[in-house]
Amino acid sequence: MDTSLDEGVLGIAEAGMSGPIRYAVGVWRYDQRQDDIRDLTPDGDPAQSRAHGAYALLEGKLFGDAEEGPRIDGFTRLGLSDGDTTDFKGGWQAGLLMQRIFAARPDGQLSFGIHQGWLSDKARANIADTGLDPSRHEEGIELTYADTIGRFGVQPDIQLIRNPGGVRDADDVVVVSLRVTVPLF
Repeated sequence: MDTSLDEGVLGIAEAGMSGPIRYAVGVWRYDQRQDDIRDLTPDGDPAQSRAHGAYALLEGKLFGDAEEGPRIDGFTRLGLSDGDTTDFKGGWQAGLLMQRIFAARPDGQLSFGIHQGWLSDKARANIADTGLDPSRHEEGIELTYADTIGRFGVQPDIQLIRNPGGVRDADDVVVVSLRVTVPLF
């Protein structure tokens, strides 16, 4: 683990309210400059830009009580960024989290979500420079289930990504993963 902070610090400020419905707004910024994804200095090196952005979120219970049976929560998030240091200038996510949907699996959680990431003008120009047709966004759907088996956490996940990498005519991509959590103590 590197604790030198040589790579800089990510500062985040968030304000919001919790309760049956949680909402928050926040801003973030890296303290060190990063390579711009398109702009160059007169020497041909990447220009330096400071990454920053803002976000808002809303989440809360829609149905039920996990103590007595199934519970369904909804969530939505919106984020914006500079679009100079990453390919995306913003995006949104929305979905449902279902807890205790199987009586025999009280720790089980099933989640379904959709998302869309908006490509920055610089990212679209970079894609166009390669001869490909840039899309305005990348979007996808995701289904995941998390549960415990003994001491271990297990979470299979499947995603379908449309316009991967911001390329309009690219084949859709299916991403399948398995996350395993092993407690050390």
